[in-house]
Amino acid sequence: MAKLAVYNLAGKEIEELTVSDKVFATSKSPMVVHQALVSYLANQRSGTASTKTRAEVSGGGVKPWKQKGTGRARVGSIRSPLWRGGGVVFGPKPRDYSFSLSKKMMKAALKTVLSDRVKEEAVKVVEELDIASGKTKDAVKALASFRKEGSKLLLVVHAPSENLKRAVKNIPFVKMVTGEGLNIHDLLSTDQALFTKQAVKALEERIEK
Repeated sequence: MAKLAVYNLAGKEIEELTVSDKVFATSKSPMVVHQALVSYLANQRSGTASTKTRAEVSGGGVKPWKQKGTGRARVGSIRSPLWRGGGVVFGPKPRDYSFSLSKKMMKAALKTVLSDRVKEEAVKVVEELDIASGKTKDAVKALASFRKEGSKLLLVVHAPSENLKRAVKNIPFVKMVTGEGLNIHDLLSTDQALFTKQAVKALEERIEK
């Protein structure tokens, strides 16, 4: 079983937490990670881009000029795609970009990224995380010992208090998620991850069940 150091909010190591090798020390599956990330990003797309075809463009109910005798090219409608302001040929229409992967593949991708983060020493565990004052400056001070300068920090908590939510919501380098809602995009888009003990246990239960 793998072990992770547990710290208090002062940044002092107080104990070691035994974690599952199946979650935090598994073999790599880079292809699955790629597929899971593409799936996540595709599922975030709104797919609302839309253009008008010649049938949807307004105007053009009358032939602009007679067919012959003007010396100009023959044309039937100003809605023609050849004209400025006319319809668009094969333009985008609202569509669903999402696609899904099996739960087994999604879990394998998450375990791979978590294991990589542990090997990179980018994962830390804190006994508990709460900012009683709810003030941003107190949150920045408390997180300073867990964050390298210039890095983005991911907070993974079990059930954040209202004070904690208020304290971290305006910190640009911090993102907070729950253990149940953690995904690989959160891990890959940040540099370091700080878990609470409860969040680690909740995450293990979610992945291993």
